[in-house]
Amino acid sequence: MKLEIRILGAVFLFCAASPAISQVGRCEPIPPEVKAAAVGKSLTPDIQQQLLTVSGASAFRVLRKNDAATMEARENRLNIQLDEQDRILSIWCDLTTKTPR
Repeated sequence: MKLEIRILGAVFLFCAASPAISQVGRCEPIPPEVKAAAVGKSLTPDIQQQLLTVSGASAFRVLRKNDAATMEARENRLNIQLDEQDRILSIWCDLTTKTPR
């Protein structure tokens, strides 16, 4: 478990240091290696903050099974879909894809 957290942290640090974040507040697509490292993990405040940092998003929305969600697209919002045990199923920006995978 501790090794997984260190690996996940290293991936986030690598991606956060990249120049891919172009505008503060605008959600940019999460790199595939960050998605792969986060999916299946419990959503903790640290992981949530790391995902926001990597994406550049200034807002986030957590969605669980059967949650009602508005359909407006916001360029600054990161969406995090969780399973019944609060593990991350998928992560996406509102304006990058219509499907959450």
